[in-house]
Amino acid sequence: YYDNIDLVIKSEGITDVLFVFALVGMVMGSLSAIRQNDIRRMVAFSSVAQIGYIYMGIGLGTDAGMMAAMFHLFSHTLCKSMLFLAAGGLADASGNSKIFRDLRGAGYRSPIAGVAFTIGALSMVGFPFLGGFVAKFNFALAAMEVGSIRALLVLIVLAISTSLNTVYFLRTVITLYRKPLETAHYPVEKGQRGILFNAALIAFAVANVVLGLCSQTVVNAITTGL
Repeated sequence: YYDNIDLVIKSEGITDVLFVFALVGMVMGSLSAIRQNDIRRMVAFSSVAQIGYIYMGIGLGTDAGMMAAMFHLFSHTLCKSMLFLAAGGLADASGNSKIFRDLRGAGYRSPIAGVAFTIGALSMVGFPFLGGFVAKFNFALAAMEVGSIRALLVLIVLAISTSLNTVYFLRTVITLYRKPLETAHYPVEKGQRGILFNAALIAFAVANVVLGLCSQTVVNAITTGL
C-alpha cells in the first residue's frame, strides 16, 4: 500500500513541486530575515528558510533525503524553540524592545539568554558539533546520492542559504555584545526572568549540543523507522 502511494507521488511529480518550492523558500526566507529590524521577526523568517530545508529533503524522493528531512525537523524544533525563548529574554532586558538598536549589550544584561541565542545561531549557521551542522551535512550526502542536476542545485542553494544565515545570525550575535548606546539605560532586573526560564534555556542549549555530538544514534533510529 505504502509503496503504491510512493509511486503515485513520484509519478505525479509531487516531489518535483516540493523540491522547487523548497529551494525558493530557503533563499527567500533568508533574504527576508536579513531585511528585518526586529529579532523575533528575523527568527520567524529564518524558520521559513528552515522549513524549506525539510521540504527539500522530501523533494529528493529518496530514503536518504527523507532521513535528512526528519533529522532537520528534530534539530530545528530544538534550536528554534531556544532562539525564540532567548529572544524574549533579551527583549525583556532591553526595555521590552525587540529592535536591534535597543538590543545592543543585551547579551550582558541577560547572559544565559545571550549564550543560548549564540549557540542557536551557530547551529543555524552550521557550526560543527551542533545539530544544524549535521542536518546540512545529511542534506549534502542525500543530494550526492541522487546525483544529476538536482544534486548541483541542492549544493548551490545550501551554500547560498548558509551564507545568508551567517550574515543575519552572526550580525545579531555581534549586536548582542556591542556597547549599548550612550543614551540607553535599562533596569538590570528586567533581564531576570527567573530560575525556570534560565533552566529551560540551559536544557535547550544542552539538547542542541547533545544532538550534534550524538547525531549518529538519532540518524540510525530515523533510518530504522523509515
